[in-house]
Amino acid sequence: MLISNTFDTVVLFGHGSEKHFFMSSDEKIPPNYRKWRNKEGLRSLIETLEIDTIILHSCHPLVREERYKALAVGDEPQRRRGTAPALSKAFPGVQVISGLDGATSSYIIKGTGNMQITTEDKGTINVSSMTAVTKNGLTRVHREEVKIQ
Repeated sequence: MLISNTFDTVVLFGHGSEKHFFMSSDEKIPPNYRKWRNKEGLRSLIETLEIDTIILHSCHPLVREERYKALAVGDEPQRRRGTAPALSKAFPGVQVISGLDGATSSYIIKGTGNMQITTEDKGTINVSSMTAVTKNGLTRVHREEVKIQ
């Protein structure tokens, strides 16, 4: 068994809307990469531990835009808006794995330690277990299970 004393992934939990990520009851962060970059504690954590992946567990990590079909992220990188792209621009080279543009929920898959993220689009009542990966401000489909081991 290989044991490592290093971390490469951070899971960021919070409540989200298209306009803010609610870090706590009194701190809300808009989807602006400068605001995220100025969060000294988060920046220090990412830089010190050399984090390469942030798993963003929050409703509405991407803004629902009319030009994109609901719950659809393709293989080709898309320029999107929201908390996931803001985080990825604030920390270049770090990939942000998230749900899609809607209300997300998650659970741990029994026996694997992997997380399943699902997104629901309230407008169409459709649900998707697809996840997105955003890096350097560009979002595309993420075709792997989200591992949090």
